[in-house]
Amino acid sequence: MSELVLQNRQRVRALDLRRLRRIARALLEDILGLPSYELGVHFVAVPEMIRLNETFLEHAGSTDVITFDHSEKPFGDPPSSRSSRGHETHFNSEPGTRNSEFGIEQSLLTSAAAYRKDAGPLRVTSCPPRCRPGPAAGPALHGEIFICLPEAVDQARRFGTTWQSEVVRYLVHGILHVRGHDDLDLASRRRMKREEDRLLREVTGRFRLSRLARRPSVRS
Repeated sequence: MSELVLQNRQRVRALDLRRLRRIARALLEDILGLPSYELGVHFVAVPEMIRLNETFLEHAGSTDVITFDHSEKPFGDPPSSRSSRGHETHFNSEPGTRNSEFGIEQSLLTSAAAYRKDAGPLRVTSCPPRCRPGPAAGPALHGEIFICLPEAVDQARRFGTTWQSEVVRYLVHGILHVRGHDDLDLASRRRMKREEDRLLREVTGRFRLSRLARRPSVRS
C-alpha cells in the first residue's frame, strides 16, 4: 500500500494540487515502477525554508528544495526520545534523530540548483555517506520533500523556464535522492543530472505543466 501526501503552505502561486498528485503518482508508479512508497511533498514559502535550512544544515537563507530520507523508520512514527527542538538540532548530529517541531528525520539533503549550469556554488550540501540508512523492510521509497515556491519563481526567470517546470524538477530531484542518488562527487552529480533531465522530459511529455497554475475561482 502506498501513501502520497501533498501540502501547500505558501501563497506565492496558486497550485493545482490535484494535478500535482497525478503527476507525482505517474512518476512514482508508471515511470519509475515503484511497488510501494510513502512520500510527503510540502510546498512552502521563504520563511519556512529558511527555518529548515538553518535548523538542519546551519546555513543562512533560503534554498529551492530540501529532501529528507526516512528509510530507517515507518512513515508517521512518533518523534524519537532523543529529539530536540528548533536550532538545537544540528545536521551532523546522530543519524535518525528527529526534530519534534518539524516532525521529520535528518538524512539526505541537497539543492537542485547545484546541478544547473552557471548556478553558482552549492548552497545546500549532501548528507555524508555515514548518514545514509541501511537496507530495511518497508516501502521502496520513504521520505519528505520541501519545495520553496518563491525560489522556483526566481530560478524560472533566471533559466528561462517556467515556475511550474521548476516545481516538477524539484519534485523529481527529491525523489531521486530518496531513491539513493547523490551528489558526493562529479560523476555521481552528472549521473543524477542526466536522470533528472530524462524523468522531467517523460513527465513533460505526459502532462501540460502550465496547468499546474490553478486559476482563482470567480465569484459572482
